[in-house]
Amino acid sequence: MNMKVTYHDNEGGGEIFAEECDNVAELLAFLKEHNEVNLRWPDKDSFWQGRFYNAILDIEVDEEGNSVKTLMVFLEHINSQ
Repeated sequence: MNMKVTYHDNEGGGEIFAEECDNVAELLAFLKEHNEVNLRWPDKDSFWQGRFYNAILDIEVDEEGNSVKTLMVFLEHINSQ
């Protein structure tokens, strides 16, 4: 299964970059190469429900030991047609 990984910042800055991965293991390896990350399932608050159908991971990146920036990761199936 091919997936497109798209990163968005939490300040509405739009897409940061995208990467194509063949499976979840490849995705996790890619993320580990680029950052020290903690992965957790997204919160189920009313703000996010229904807004992003393909948002499945929430990544917290510790910056300079002082603050945490949250990135949403979107996995989209890539059609081979």
